[in-house]
Amino acid sequence: MGSRTEERLRKQLTANDLGLTGSHQAGIHVPMSLAAFFPPLDSKRSNPDTWLSIEAGSRAYRWRYVYYNTRLFRNRYAYEYRLTYVRDYLAGVGAAVGDTLELQQLGADTYGASIVRAPSENDPIVLTIMGRWSLIKVTRT
Repeated sequence: MGSRTEERLRKQLTANDLGLTGSHQAGIHVPMSLAAFFPPLDSKRSNPDTWLSIEAGSRAYRWRYVYYNTRLFRNRYAYEYRLTYVRDYLAGVGAAVGDTLELQQLGADTYGASIVRAPSENDPIVLTIMGRWSLIKVTRT
């Protein structure tokens, strides 16, 4: 039996991600370098998007994955990928600043989501990763 590699994407949550700053921005910014983790979007269209099915424990959610590219079409500033409609999930699980959102691809447009709580000073081991996003590859044999 061969080995299988799966990728998981992790994002350390900020106050802006959780809607705590009063910012006009919705959802979570996805760096262009990690956009390939999600389904491809047609960059020749203005603001292309797709809906993702999110499985989180016994609940299901629908998140929008969008490429705001109005800078290419209307000479405006937006030029970024985002996950939107995520706040119901984050509020429902009691996510806090410093917690980590972990995503795992389950199918073409289906992802699993979970929250990894921020470490506390009582934890025996704390793994610290620089930056807010990380791509983790897990190989199972």
